[in-house]
Amino acid sequence: MTAIALFDPVSSGEKLKSAARNAGYKVVAVFTAPLEFYEEVYHAKKEDLCDGCDAVVIAHDKEEILQKLRALPMTICAAFAASEGGVEAADWIASTLKFWGNPLAFSKARRDKGEMRKLLKKSELSCPDFAICCKEKEVVQFAKNHLFPLIIKTPKGVMTSQVYECENLKDLLHGFQSILGKPDLPAPMQGRFPHGDILPIPIENSS
Repeated sequence: MTAIALFDPVSSGEKLKSAARNAGYKVVAVFTAPLEFYEEVYHAKKEDLCDGCDAVVIAHDKEEILQKLRALPMTICAAFAASEGGVEAADWIASTLKFWGNPLAFSKARRDKGEMRKLLKKSELSCPDFAICCKEKEVVQFAKNHLFPLIIKTPKGVMTSQVYECENLKDLLHGFQSILGKPDLPAPMQGRFPHGDILPIPIENSS
């Protein structure tokens, strides 16, 4: 039996289960967090998360995921991220098993907005001004040099989760502290959306 491993197939990513089955493959769902996490964040029931899957792997460590995939009574032929949280693990598994996939060297940048901004700047591509701030004084300094409104967000947030549009410094600092107060998330990043530039939502500045 040949199967496709789908990493964190939640929300819109659930449709990839049907796509894989319609293409004639078995489906292995790899969840990189406990199922309770998806229940809380995505309001998804455990039975729905596992629905349409021929096997389910729950693990965060990449080596453990690899071991569990190899132990399955089916041949894994591809690994795809079905939502944001599964990007880095899916890329690593695909690279390790020599599947088709995105270059592993840029995996972190595909998940981390700050790392992607650095690559864009390095390549001299259009990119909003930004700063990765770990301290309040860094937020204040950035705000001194840029016009409001500003957007502050966690680098690895999901969709618009932990994204705040701020009209003043008070709101900006409140957003900063709100992000830092969340567990298992890196330091927040803030940026400015230059006039005439267009970025996918969430954008850096609403003006």
